[in-house]
Amino acid sequence: HPSAGVLASPSAVREWIEDSGLWNTLLWRAGSRTQHHAHQLIVVLLTRSAMAPCDLVGAFASLGALSPSRVPSPSRLAMQGALLAAVPALSAEIVLDLFGELCGVFGFAHLSEEGIDLLARMTQRALGTGYDPIGLGSDGMGLARSLAVSHFLRFLQWGHQQVEPPDQLLEFARRVLVHTLLPHPVLAPLLPAVAAEALALAATPAAGTSAPCM
Repeated sequence: HPSAGVLASPSAVREWIEDSGLWNTLLWRAGSRTQHHAHQLIVVLLTRSAMAPCDLVGAFASLGALSPSRVPSPSRLAMQGALLAAVPALSAEIVLDLFGELCGVFGFAHLSEEGIDLLARMTQRALGTGYDPIGLGSDGMGLARSLAVSHFLRFLQWGHQQVEPPDQLLEFARRVLVHTLLPHPVLAPLLPAVAAEALALAATPAAGTSAPCM
């Protein structure tokens, strides 16, 4: 255990985490008890600004904890579960930042079913614990703050305009969007905006192979 003096600043905390290989240790020992401690650590680091969402997501991605990799699936999914378990304790602003960083790591071209599932479950967890994309402001940007809803709409647009569309993955994302996310009562006021956005995207060429989710 490091002394309090050693971890007297956020930068010192980040340096200690990197030098100690903490995330790697937690990842390869993932289990119910480890996951519990990992999610508590994530909450403390993010809410006390000891680690920015970009640093946390970057660390997880570099270890192979966010998508299919050499890390065994149970360990990978346990660490993803720890990340999801932290969501209810995070502010709306941190949730938005965290989600944006995850989108950046995946990109449309590298999005897998596991990634789609993670983004969808994070959105569900946020919506189920008080996150309201409309209530965050009266600026008409509710859809842009709708996490996986907005991101999946743009992913579907991108995918259908590829020379070889990833049909199976697109269908999986469509099912998750339509049957899992959109029925949530918090999103009901956004349904007209979702329909309008879908029509607009269908008529607009996709720009590049990835896009910001917000």
